Amino acid sequence: MLLYLIGVIIFTFLHYRSTCTTALEDIDKRLLQAARSIKYILPGDFHDRAVEKTGVSEVEDINNIMAMTQYARLVEVTSLSTAVINSDEAFYTSHSTTDRDIEENAICFYGRDFNVNELSMPKNAEDLKEPVFFFQKSTSGILRSTCIEEVSPTGNHYLMIAGIKMETIDKILFDLIPSSVFQCVFFVLLAIPLIVVFSKTQVKNFIELENAKISAEKAQLEMLRYQLNPHFLFNTLNSINTLILKNSNMASEMLIKLADFCRSSLYRHGEELTFIESEIHLTKNFLEIEKVRWGDSLKPLVECEPGLEKMSVPHFTFQPLVENAIKYGQLSECDPLEIIVKVSRFEEYILLNVKNSGKWFGSGNPTHIPSTKIGLENLKKRLEKYYKNDYKFEVSEENGMVSVKIYLPIR
Repeated sequence: MLLYLIGVIIFTFLHYRSTCTTALEDIDKRLLQAARSIKYILPGDFHDRAVEKTGVSEVEDINNIMAMTQYARLVEVTSLSTAVINSDEAFYTSHSTTDRDIEENAICFYGRDFNVNELSMPKNAEDLKEPVFFFQKSTSGILRSTCIEEVSPTGNHYLMIAGIKMETIDKILFDLIPSSVFQCVFFVLLAIPLIVVFSKTQVKNFIELENAKISAEKAQLEMLRYQLNPHFLFNTLNSINTLILKNSNMASEMLIKLADFCRSSLYRHGEELTFIESEIHLTKNFLEIEKVRWGDSLKPLVECEPGLEKMSVPHFTFQPLVENAIKYGQLSECDPLEIIVKVSRFEEYILLNVKNSGKWFGSGNPTHIPSTKIGLENLKKRLEKYYKNDYKFEVSEENGMVSVKIYLPIR
């Protein structure tokens, strides 16, 4: 057992070293790629003009700095620079910069002289046609850099330099430790049969628990599917009873609409999602029933942008929103009460928008009215189940109307 543990530790150490070596090779490849790309970032004749310190305008210099900076961030290197070096003088021709340099107004502009010894290149690196790697001091700290010599179309020699902070490299290597430790622990666990048996038992229990959760979620969805607002049903039946004596035709129409609404609400054949057109039909049916009850005091409008009718949404997405809009809209004493239900496309989302005239009675409002919030909470839980964090739920007041917006990803 002891020999096995020693072997696991040695294997883990060697594996970590191999992984670090691979990571460092990948970093060097990234540096080479970034350095070689500099000549494609800058104008083709740039280094022919850049041999003279007056050959590049200030505007072009700033544009080049911004282009180099954007590319450095894109490929995740700390710095990019290009320099002219000859027997008479050495100066930067262009480079990337950092947010800190911009804030401190410390950008190095074209033509700034520098000491070649700043590069700390190996002494035998006289011929830079092959890339060399070295360490370089900068305002960002110590960099691991690479330097390549390039020749412009007219024969001018210049250097292309790319560097990454050692802090960044250290972090990459440090992040490799957990995976190596995990491998060590994994092999140790394999040596203990009881742990294997226990793990199998845990996996079985986990599967049973997940199945129980799924069953509970399905049961909750079934409960929501059969949950009909008792106040709405009671009030509707009362209205039908009153209409029977006054207008039997209207009472019959209202009864048919109620039956259609109940049928659509209660029978979904176990499906969890439905088409938007089905939800729109259910919503219109509900509002038509309410319209019979409230007459001209209710002005509903339901619209759906063409092309979205066959998009899928969870069942009863609109129902709690429309019920709340009528309930709290009436508390605002709006006459007539306007209810607007719209489905439209917003960027990569489907926007479901329910608005009512009146004011918001939320917890932040001085006239807040206590509510069980069961309908909205159940709706949010179902949206979370279907879409995780890839949806938005917003409530606001705009132009004298309370607006509830739900953004669902297009699938």
